[in-house]
Amino acid sequence: LSSSEHSLVTKLIDEVKEDVTRYKREIDRLKNTYANVKQQQETLETYLSDLRCIVAPIRRLPSEVLGEIFGFVCGMMSGSNLSKVKRSLPAVSLLQVCSKWRKIVNTMPSLWSRFTL
Repeated sequence: LSSSEHSLVTKLIDEVKEDVTRYKREIDRLKNTYANVKQQQETLETYLSDLRCIVAPIRRLPSEVLGEIFGFVCGMMSGSNLSKVKRSLPAVSLLQVCSKWRKIVNTMPSLWSRFTL
């Protein structure tokens, strides 16, 4: 290459390096923006799920009806394909759903008499 051509190519190389650096910075900025937006989306999805749980029809069932359902479920679980612990302690699985269910299960001795070993 001639001296002027070499100088031109060197200048082009420097310009392209600057462009590459600028693009890398922009990509990093966009990645951070994406991560922030993704986090906000996940927070909103969790909030939406919580709101849906609040208005779920099962929350309107009287405790007595839920207790009957629990008794039926605990009777069925002993022969199911669940893990051995969940089959032998069905009431424990129900305890872990929510505080309302925990109160109901704790007041029903019949559910606690269905242990299998």
